[in-house]
Amino acid sequence: MVDFMKQIIGMDFSGDELTPEERNLISVGYKNMMATRRSSWRTCQNVEDQAEGGDKDLYAQYRGMVSSEIAKIIDMVVDDAVSKYTKGPLAAKKRENLVFFHKMEGDYYRYGAETSDGDQKEQYKNKADQAYTAAQTAATQTSGNASDETNNEDPLKPTNPILLGLGLNQSVFNYEILQKEQEAKDLAQKHFNDALDQLDALDEGDYKDATLIMQLLKDNLTLWDGPGEEQDDLQVEEM
Repeated sequence: MVDFMKQIIGMDFSGDELTPEERNLISVGYKNMMATRRSSWRTCQNVEDQAEGGDKDLYAQYRGMVSSEIAKIIDMVVDDAVSKYTKGPLAAKKRENLVFFHKMEGDYYRYGAETSDGDQKEQYKNKADQAYTAAQTAATQTSGNASDETNNEDPLKPTNPILLGLGLNQSVFNYEILQKEQEAKDLAQKHFNDALDQLDALDEGDYKDATLIMQLLKDNLTLWDGPGEEQDDLQVEEM
């Protein structure tokens, strides 16, 4: 699927010429490659924590190999899709498209931060933070201050599913990776409250899309405020 989507990307459509379905297919193709390796990495880490002696070293080596594969996928995503659609002549100008690809970049760098150590982990953390911040800026800056890259469009509505997904994933990143717990809670609560205020104006289809992600935000807020929360239970949007 990734090979096929690379052919589509190679046709040099601009970010705004992609339909939402094509945009999502690009994301899903890479997501499937990443999901299996993230699962393998977590399984290996759990086994490694319980192993002893030579077995522990063996699992550590295998986990390192998986981490290297994850890093290669991140580079592939950024080089093949993200950079092409966030800067240069084919960059998206519409807010929703630009936010989508900046969020995608932040998500993949977050995966890197989850599965690496030392200096590489710090680099991934910084890049994820920058990407999520760029997505928030593209989504919410006011028309009077909007840059040329967003064509002075109005900010995305708080009920926009991509913006809600951004708030969800960025808040989890702040909580888990940056360990900024209060900042994570504040961000998640803001996205939830802002969307809640505008739910009555949505039609049935948009209402369903928005409330699905709002429920994930609420689940995380409940988990973060509860006793002995388990981080594996945190909700994110995997798109």
